[in-house]
Amino acid sequence: MAYYDVLSSDKQDEIRGILAKSKNTEKDPDFTKEYLDLTLKHFAVFTPSGEYRRLTSHTKKEEHEQIRKALKQTKAKHTLEVGFAYGTSALVFAEHHQRSGNTGISHTIIDPNQYEKGEGHWEGIGAENLKRCGFIKGRNWRLVEETSALALPELLRKLKRGWLDVALIDGWHLFDYTLLDVFYCIEMVRVGGIVF
Repeated sequence: MAYYDVLSSDKQDEIRGILAKSKNTEKDPDFTKEYLDLTLKHFAVFTPSGEYRRLTSHTKKEEHEQIRKALKQTKAKHTLEVGFAYGTSALVFAEHHQRSGNTGISHTIIDPNQYEKGEGHWEGIGAENLKRCGFIKGRNWRLVEETSALALPELLRKLKRGWLDVALIDGWHLFDYTLLDVFYCIEMVRVGGIVF
């Protein structure tokens, strides 16, 4: 299946039965990885109400391997992601934090468009994917619903330098926004941490 194919109604129902009804009550990292692999295999995501959407904006499997490598190398306890979309990279971070037994708010996500509908908005699908995998908003991760240009300086002010182990920048892909994202993430990452 290619990313531009739309699943037939029967296939949507089959995948919906697996993905949209999944619950990872044990917070098993292998479950989270399998959930992500299935999402990527079928290019399918589902809204909180179970409506099918074709996966159109996501990080790739090769990128996930690089993220996993960085998380393992740094023994990351605190991570940050600029850009959320359907949450594929966030699932990699969730898998790591579950596998490492990290508790509390271990992952911070910045995205002003997670819950709106329409072009460039994500209908809450990324947050729902994390919830289905047992990674709970407010308990394991936080969402900052601001642009990164506003959110990152505030995080630096509140959390100070050196609190961050790994950061992934995949937000608004304009030079000025990306430059600000890199600047602030470098300011927050600890010595030996990694910024993508």
